[in-house]
Amino acid sequence: LLLLLQLRLLLLLVLLLLVLAPPAAPSTVLGLVCEGGVLLSSDTTLTSRGVVLRADYHDWLLPLGPHTALGVCGSSTDARLLAAALLEVNRHSSIAYGHELGSGALATYCRRLLAERARSNPFRCEVLLGAYDIYDRKARLHWLDSIGTVHEVPYAAHGPQAPLLWSLLDRTARKGMTRQEGLKVVEGCWRAVRGRGA
Repeated sequence: LLLLLQLRLLLLLVLLLLVLAPPAAPSTVLGLVCEGGVLLSSDTTLTSRGVVLRADYHDWLLPLGPHTALGVCGSSTDARLLAAALLEVNRHSSIAYGHELGSGALATYCRRLLAERARSNPFRCEVLLGAYDIYDRKARLHWLDSIGTVHEVPYAAHGPQAPLLWSLLDRTARKGMTRQEGLKVVEGCWRAVRGRGA
């Protein structure tokens, strides 16, 4: 009887740990600027406390408009809240001024949201904001972290595999790549991540 009670308590403890476990997060998100646009890509692997799952149903790339998309690494709930706030300000700009916000304005607004929340209840996500800026006809990629740091970069990655991807992108990415060349670079990056067993 004592053994059965101990087993039940152990099972209850395991279930409680599973319920209280942090939400699953995508392994990696990467972005690359090429001629005429930005390539954003994410894997479909979810990780949570050492458990790896395939989640082809979950999209970590969120469209914000016809020229803008968000690549997110981290909590899916926080990513959705952040995307909803960015969609709202973009929609308000379209209604009030007749056009969407530029990529720099969206990145600055996103930085402000992340920085304000970092003080009390931080967003547990990191962001790549890719956009084709229709005002100066230039593709832009903004790298943002969870505390509100923002940088405009030619390529970027977030997640556990980011250091590997940064080194690969340092060697293979170059300014003025065509879309086809960019796709080959992105495919090579994912091939390296899979080959590493991550």
